[in-house]
Amino acid sequence: MDFLKRLLVDEAKKEHVVIEPLQGCDSFENCFTHEGNTIIFWFLTRDGSTHILIAEYKNGIFEKVFKEPNHSIIAPSCRV
Repeated sequence: MDFLKRLLVDEAKKEHVVIEPLQGCDSFENCFTHEGNTIIFWFLTRDGSTHILIAEYKNGIFEKVFKEPNHSIIAPSCRV
């Protein structure tokens, strides 16, 4: 898992303490999608609700993390 993905996983754990991959995903590595200049990390919290963190990057350089999307996005489909 690359640095930016680890950063997003760590940020989610800081905020929610216990997180899990999306239902049907076997690891966090399968819980990322890319959309334009963003990488989106999808995860479940202890209560079973889905959350996301969005990291924005430009020219390969990480800029910032958003906790709420500014547009509609579709969760990835994980199948084991």
